[in-house]
Amino acid sequence: MIRLVREAPNLHIVQLRTKWDIDPDYSQLNLSIWFSYETPVAYQKGNELVISKNIWSSTTGKHLNIIDPDKSKRIDNHEFNERMQKALNQG
Repeated sequence: MIRLVREAPNLHIVQLRTKWDIDPDYSQLNLSIWFSYETPVAYQKGNELVISKNIWSSTTGKHLNIIDPDKSKRIDNHEFNERMQKALNQG
């Protein structure tokens, strides 16, 4: 199942879950992907949050700070894209 959640103006999360229970926070969360405008900038699989360095605009930088303000956790965008693709392929 897929759910789109608006977190801030032009910042959305796509949540992919195996099931939705009455309490959506209780159900199994497989993968969440944060989009700044139409670009994926972070994802979380299980407890692992992976976040890209900002190569776009100051607004996307603000979005990244909403997701996690610790800039030391951010990785090169090329590596981010490779890791996200692997996470998507693992299902």
